[in-house]
Amino acid sequence: MMDSLAGLAVDEPDADGGDPSVDGGGAAATDSPDFAALLGVGGLGSTSAATAGAGKEAALAQALLAAYGASDGTAATGTGAVTGSAAAAAPAAASGDARSNAAVVADVARQQGVDPVTAVAMMLVESGGNAGAVGDGGSSFGLFQLHEGGMLTAAGLTPQQAFDPRTNATVSIRSLAHEWQKGPGRTPGEIAAASQRPADPAGYAARVNATMDRARALLAGG
Repeated sequence: MMDSLAGLAVDEPDADGGDPSVDGGGAAATDSPDFAALLGVGGLGSTSAATAGAGKEAALAQALLAAYGASDGTAATGTGAVTGSAAAAAPAAASGDARSNAAVVADVARQQGVDPVTAVAMMLVESGGNAGAVGDGGSSFGLFQLHEGGMLTAAGLTPQQAFDPRTNATVSIRSLAHEWQKGPGRTPGEIAAASQRPADPAGYAARVNATMDRARALLAGG
C-alpha cells in the first residue's frame, strides 16, 4: 500500500525490495517554480554560484541552500567542485554498508524535521546505500548522487567530499526538508521527486514509494 505524508510519523522505523540505481537520480535541467521563487527572495538571485558561471541549475540550488541551511549547524564547505573527468574515484574508506549509512541519513533527517524513512528510501533509490557510488557518467557522487552543476557545485564540494555520508546527506536533505515543510497531500515519493527534480518525476516517485518498506527494515536493523 502506498504511504502518504499524512500517515507518516517522523520517527517511525519498519521491507521491500526496491530497485536502487546509481544513475536513477539525475536531476533534470528544467526550472522548478519553487526554486525560481527562491531567487526572488532576499537577494538570493546574485549568489556566488550564479556569478561563478556554475549554470542555472547550480544557481537555483545555491539559492535553496542559502535559504534553507542545515538546522544542526553543519556546514558543507569545500574548496570548490571539480568538473567532468577531473572527478576522482571513491576512496576505499567510503562505506557500502547500507545499514550504517541509513543510520547516518536518518539522524540528519530527524535534525532537519524530515521523516527518516522517506530520506532512507530516497538514499536507496539514488545509490543503493553505497557512499562510494558514482553515477550519471561520472558526474554524480555519494549517497544522494550530488551532481556537478547542481547541488555538488552549489555546496562548494569536491566529489571526494561528497563521498562522506553525513556531508552528502546534509546537503541533499536540505532540499527534501524544503519540500517536506509544505505539508500533507503528496506521497513520500512525490515529495522526494520534487526535491531532486529528476528527469522522470513520476517514475522516481514510484520507486521511492516502492522502497519505503525496505527503508523501514534497514532502520529497524533488518
